[in-house]
Amino acid sequence: MKMTATRVFMVRHGATVVSAEDRFAGASDVELSHEGREQTRRLAERLSHEQIAAVYTSPLGRTLETAKILAAPHSLEVQTRDGLREISHGHWEQMTRHEVEEKFPDEAAEWEKDPYTFAPMGGESGLAVTARALPVLIELVRHSQGDDPASTKLIARIRPPTISRYSRPKAGGTKYC
Repeated sequence: MKMTATRVFMVRHGATVVSAEDRFAGASDVELSHEGREQTRRLAERLSHEQIAAVYTSPLGRTLETAKILAAPHSLEVQTRDGLREISHGHWEQMTRHEVEEKFPDEAAEWEKDPYTFAPMGGESGLAVTARALPVLIELVRHSQGDDPASTKLIARIRPPTISRYSRPKAGGTKYC
């Protein structure tokens, strides 16, 4: 049997109302900002010529709104998967990076040394996020294997933890939430 390739677009939600404040808002349900909606509309236009077969997202509002904007040009229903939910930053949620560094200096230092395996109290590590998200992605790709190769492209809404933390700039750079 010939295997077909499944192309997966991994898209992060647009900027949120707390992005400019450099706050940890992984598990917090914060809204997209006007800028975030505009970013997503521009991406939807860029992807409008792709043959998207399905759109999957985490159940949080900002990711659901992002996914709906991206799915609209393809007339697709957005499907949620709990395993794609954002990382929980535990007791860091809604705090700025500066507040975390002041209130939890030891944790902040550990996180800076190894953000993939360290988790703040009550939160998740990047490794834990990978452990729950990867099986979902594998299932989605396997499910699409019988589809027409020209239409097997998926959009899965998650920020890969191996990329997200290592690519996050220090305070003063581009802000992420």
